[in-house]
Amino acid sequence: MGKYWKNSNLTNPAFGEVEYRADGWKTLEKRAFSLFDRIYSADVLALTERQTPEEISALQESAYRSFMDLIVSRRPEIEQTITNHFNEVSGIPDYNCRYREGYDLADIPSRFVPSTVEITRKGECAIFVSDDAEEYGENDDWDEGFVITIVPEIQIHSKEESQGYVSGGGCL
Repeated sequence: MGKYWKNSNLTNPAFGEVEYRADGWKTLEKRAFSLFDRIYSADVLALTERQTPEEISALQESAYRSFMDLIVSRRPEIEQTITNHFNEVSGIPDYNCRYREGYDLADIPSRFVPSTVEITRKGECAIFVSDDAEEYGENDDWDEGFVITIVPEIQIHSKEESQGYVSGGGCL
């Protein structure tokens, strides 16, 4: 961990107070954003190279600022993309008993549970989301839920796909 071993906390102009973790710099306080007429809070993580930890780059700072602007200026498009995703997955026959019995699958604002905003070294930003309708949640199956990229474009991916486990390359 090099120079971060003794001082794992620092203040960044875009991210505020951050703490070094094994995979990057995590904000000490969750950051709020609004979707579906609700305020959500999520951790923000600026990913770094695992073998040689590095500072948060200017590209990551710029991408995070863009994310915060886009979450407001393109809110209708983001909400529609999420709504389309929920409508699609809710229409799939539930052979694996994925959804909790009796849960209102149409209640999108309560289903949408953002946990982390990740900013890659390439400046891509995505929100990692759990689906509250899923019976076991991400503690049982890490890939439950989804990822919505905001920068460079608004798209939905599985958590596994976004990490590159399926294709070997990954979206982020």
